[in-house]
Amino acid sequence: MEEKIFLEDYLKSHLFLSETFKLYQTIEAAVKDISPLEFPNVEKCQALTAEKLPLLQHEDLQIYVTEAIEKLAPKVLNACNFEEINETNERLIKWAIIEKLIPHELKLSDVWEKWSENYCPICGRKPVLAQLRKFNEGRARYLKCGGCGTMWHWDRLGCVYCDNKDLKKIHILEIESEPQMRLDVCDDCHCYIKTYNREGSEDIFLNDYLTLHFDLLAEDKNLKKVGSVLLE
Repeated sequence: MEEKIFLEDYLKSHLFLSETFKLYQTIEAAVKDISPLEFPNVEKCQALTAEKLPLLQHEDLQIYVTEAIEKLAPKVLNACNFEEINETNERLIKWAIIEKLIPHELKLSDVWEKWSENYCPICGRKPVLAQLRKFNEGRARYLKCGGCGTMWHWDRLGCVYCDNKDLKKIHILEIESEPQMRLDVCDDCHCYIKTYNREGSEDIFLNDYLTLHFDLLAEDKNLKKVGSVLLE
């Protein structure tokens, strides 16, 4: 386990994140009092996804969540007090609400041990981040949804997006000063996933918006980002 990195110190050394951080903090403050919806219990949710259909793509649950979003979104938008309301803000608010509506226990990777797809078992989005965790004598890879925040286990090797398993066509990009984070890049589909390869500072490195400089590195290499709520 790495030495804990504190958010305050991290932001001081990454001043370029200040405005983005303020935006997300504004939205987080506006949704903080939203309570999770009452979903079926864990076993029922696992059964509902047994045929690989994400939970929120079941019509009754989709309607349930959509109605809650429609009710809450205007209040959250008003609470944010944006100088300008645009599509980006509205999209961020929508997914911030969804993340709050999903019960915490349904987002845990242990719940989805039998889920073997490269899209989220809750909302169906592709992952935006990955983490390598210690497992027995090696490490296992877990994916994180950029929409609802759910995590699930995935194969240790290969491309998350196109399932390329040829390791000669997969490489790693790193920023020397931040060895705890890296880009796993596929030469077949030209996509990348930001991968946190330590444990202890998940609150920083498993947040897409706090690692934007890795996206800039990828953009400079003409790589494609997948899973961000801002892109699709």
